[in-house]
Amino acid sequence: MAWESLTAGEVAGDAVVDTILMTKIKDDLDYLYGQGSLLRGSVPNGNFEIDADEDGIPDGWVCTLYAGGVGEFDETTPMEGMRSWQFIHPGGNGNGGGYLVSGYLECSEFESYGMYALHYTSNSSIKDKIQIQYYDKDKVANGSPVFLYNPSTCETLPTFLTLKFTPTTGSEFFKIILIGGHPDGIVSGSSYFDDISIIKMITGAVLPDATAVAGCTAIVIHHPTSAQTSDGSYTTLHSWKINRTGSYNIKFTLTVDCISYATANGRIYKNGVAFGTARSVQKPGSGILSESFSEILSFNAGDVIDFKAYVVVSYSGNAKISEIIFYANDHTFASRIS
Repeated sequence: MAWESLTAGEVAGDAVVDTILMTKIKDDLDYLYGQGSLLRGSVPNGNFEIDADEDGIPDGWVCTLYAGGVGEFDETTPMEGMRSWQFIHPGGNGNGGGYLVSGYLECSEFESYGMYALHYTSNSSIKDKIQIQYYDKDKVANGSPVFLYNPSTCETLPTFLTLKFTPTTGSEFFKIILIGGHPDGIVSGSSYFDDISIIKMITGAVLPDATAVAGCTAIVIHHPTSAQTSDGSYTTLHSWKINRTGSYNIKFTLTVDCISYATANGRIYKNGVAFGTARSVQKPGSGILSESFSEILSFNAGDVIDFKAYVVVSYSGNAKISEIIFYANDHTFASRIS
């Protein structure tokens, strides 16, 4: 499916409205609808909603199946809209599901991009992968495909993936490759993809100077769930790089999880030096206790902010920092490091 402009003759006052004209209009409307994902990112038909030619494959994508594989729309439990795409791996050595390849998308080696996707599998041992193939200005492949997603185990519940990439030198175009049920894995099951989008990453160089204050409308939120420490001295759990000079309101939650009496301690560091207020949460018995803290701190562009924690215990326990919130008055101003 592609855009086909109407001719002057087809829209003239005495033109005949026939099946050919109406089909062209329908195809153009389907094409425009397929571009709806451009509101979220620059991947035509990235939500797999359009199959105007009714060939069973999302328009704008090319499907290739591995031995024994099946690729089809999932309209029973879609993750977004009325349909997702799924690959089915039959199991066994040498078999697999398949892969979808997008059309050419423009890019620049001087910019970074974020790719977003909804994804899950019916079997965590299935080998699903997401790759980017770069091309030069003449659309000649520029090196081998680059992995953006290649986990040892896959999600078994719908998950929103956030994948960052910067094109290689000389790259002017790229294609997205969605692999479901790679032959590297021998287990059977289904792999699901939906809502693929690409946006340009916002960096400090393109942001206006501004001061962030409490109550602003635009925020950046990070909800880590697994990083914790049982160490008795400050250990870095999360790091962010500041992209723009300013004074920022930062909130985070400090949690203590213990079998007996324990105290979780947390603090913000700047460039390796203690900077924020020392915080603590004390649990007198077994269980979990959390408390949220907020403080306004000033940073320069390029500063690295670390969220560090340690725990003092009588028997066994952990300290965790989560629900980190940066308040900003315009755009993203911090990049996650770890």
